[in-house]
Amino acid sequence: MTCTFGDSGFTDVAGTPRNVFELTYNGITITFPAPLLGDREEKTVETIKRELVDRRFVVYKPPEWDERRVVRYQFSDLERKVSEAYLAFIDLSLGQPVTVTDHFSRTWTGIIMEPEASVGRFGPDDSCKDTTEVVLRWL
Repeated sequence: MTCTFGDSGFTDVAGTPRNVFELTYNGITITFPAPLLGDREEKTVETIKRELVDRRFVVYKPPEWDERRVVRYQFSDLERKVSEAYLAFIDLSLGQPVTVTDHFSRTWTGIIMEPEASVGRFGPDDSCKDTTEVVLRWL
């Protein structure tokens, strides 16, 4: 696997530059620059916890309950139009499966987990770029 970071972006095994991250829903695609290094993947399992009369705790997980995979991506240096488009995209796709094509050329389906996503702007004037985080649950 060849990885080149910097101006050329990420290069995958096939040699295709992949310096973008895309979310697609109902024919609408939002394209971000590649996320910052350090995107996080979290795995959680839903369980039932109960305290018994004798003060013991019992934890139960039915076998049909799946693990929940949540991935967090942080983006910076976003143009204002991309930030505004992302916030509008959330309104359209809330609770619906979206197609994700990540910066490793993987395509998968997920649900945006932050319905009240925020976009931050750092700096003294409007020339600064926006920053946001996209939190997705794998389906």
